[in-house]
Amino acid sequence: MRSVFTRILESKYLIPTCLVGSTLLRLIWILIFDPVPKADSYYFFSSAASIADGNGYMMFGRQTAYWPVGYPAVLGLTFYLFGKSLFAAKILNIVLNIGILFASYRLARLLFNSEQVARLTLLILAFYPNHIPYAAVLLTEPLFTFLLLSAMIFIINDAEKWNILFGGLFFGLAVLVKPQVIFLPVFLFLMGLKGYLSRGILRKQLMRYALVYLVAFTTLMPWLIRNYNLFGAFPVLANNGGVNLLIGNNPDTHGGFMDVRGAGYAELEEFYGGTPREEYEQDVANRKRAVNYMLENPGKTLLRMPIKFWKLYATGAEGAGTNLVGMEEGETTKRTFLRAYQYFSQLLYMVLMVLFIVSAISYLRKIKAHDRIDFKQRVGFWIIIYFSVIALIFFAGSRFHFPVIPFIVMFASKYISDRFYMERSVSGGINPPSPLSRRGR
Repeated sequence: MRSVFTRILESKYLIPTCLVGSTLLRLIWILIFDPVPKADSYYFFSSAASIADGNGYMMFGRQTAYWPVGYPAVLGLTFYLFGKSLFAAKILNIVLNIGILFASYRLARLLFNSEQVARLTLLILAFYPNHIPYAAVLLTEPLFTFLLLSAMIFIINDAEKWNILFGGLFFGLAVLVKPQVIFLPVFLFLMGLKGYLSRGILRKQLMRYALVYLVAFTTLMPWLIRNYNLFGAFPVLANNGGVNLLIGNNPDTHGGFMDVRGAGYAELEEFYGGTPREEYEQDVANRKRAVNYMLENPGKTLLRMPIKFWKLYATGAEGAGTNLVGMEEGETTKRTFLRAYQYFSQLLYMVLMVLFIVSAISYLRKIKAHDRIDFKQRVGFWIIIYFSVIALIFFAGSRFHFPVIPFIVMFASKYISDRFYMERSVSGGINPPSPLSRRGR
């Protein structure tokens, strides 16, 4: 088995096979499944069409910042270049998937200093069943994941002085897609503080992270100025943070999504309507209401966190579920296939999570035994922790673990590599360079 495993990982055809195979699977998927955009997807499409037409970021018949602008802006650019169609949006998803695969490969190689772990990460992600159906729906996760991985590559790799500038740029763009990521560099800096002190690089790292925020803030400034002129407030990235906090923190919440309009928690009678200023004021009111509930009910807030954690990671089959939502009732065969596909996706997701948990336990044992762990490898755990905490504070759903799946796959790949792959001696080569790496070109 090890011999077969070794031949597969070291094959010069592995990387192109993964990229081409992953792309073909998604092309076939979008040709077969054509879900109708609903809910968030519908508003993403309509606002992107407005941007493509030169009318700016508009929803509900007026200028808005309810949803973050990042994904509608990229989608709008796609529509402007290639025409307003669902097919163009789906091709964008496939292109983003290629970017995710390439970025995951490079980041895994950087974090684990192992070509085998990087290749195995690429192999698993290329054919990971839950992510394939995302090619057919208009959601923010593929774009955000690509930007997050790209930002981490440049932020972590300090070999080139210009890397941190690109890291700040990608990070700023990621914030435009999902503003909750804005505190990630601060979190990473604080988690690495002890290591920076012991290695005598605290000042260097402080300057690097400060530069990340400086470049990111410069990237965000045009959007912040636009929103200041529109809402009369600064800084405003999006106006749905308050309602997202309220969804997960109210007397009737179950930890997942709920329609707070129907439950009477929306401050305005018309949830999305009114003027731009009313949109902003409602966001502020919803945030205050959620914070007040959390302060007045700390016990209930804490007790719901395990439920939110379960909702975040219990299932890994929402990809097909997002397609089911948009399928017509008469498409019986396709709906039946999608339901069966959900079971298949869940099975492989459970295998992946078992491998990750075993890998995590192994790392915890090393920490307890004071074994040395490569500093960069800890970054992957910290990113998983960060996004998990965000879900515990707001509300959770399986879709929200999409950005951390590449990191979960990296640690699972590390375990598989250590368990089944024996690094060869110098005569056979250790960590042979990839054709995508600088040394391999």
